[in-house]
Amino acid sequence: MTHDDATRTATSANDGAAAPRSAAPAWRIWFDAWEPRAAEAWDGTLRRPWVVEPVAAALTVLGRANTIRHEIARRVWRACGLATQHDQDRLLFLLQRMESRILDLEDRLAERDGAVP
Repeated sequence: MTHDDATRTATSANDGAAAPRSAAPAWRIWFDAWEPRAAEAWDGTLRRPWVVEPVAAALTVLGRANTIRHEIARRVWRACGLATQHDQDRLLFLLQRMESRILDLEDRLAERDGAVP
């Protein structure tokens, strides 16, 4: 339910009398006036090259740092003899495949024995 829905005049089903309309809180009036102007200002600012280019460069550096961090973690786990996330994902895939095959074999055996579950 939106703010407008909550403050809209409601009609009673019994007598058709209109319920009084509640006033919007002060913060809501301020927010409704501020939000479109702030959005317009941010939209204009974020489209400027002097803002976009440094942000894009920073995101590129963060992405590369994240890749390096993942590679270091993978090597540490591998050096300790523990399974990496890739190893765990591969094992989970193989387990799910085996489970599917077992369920298929159980169904085939049930059909052959004449007792369909």
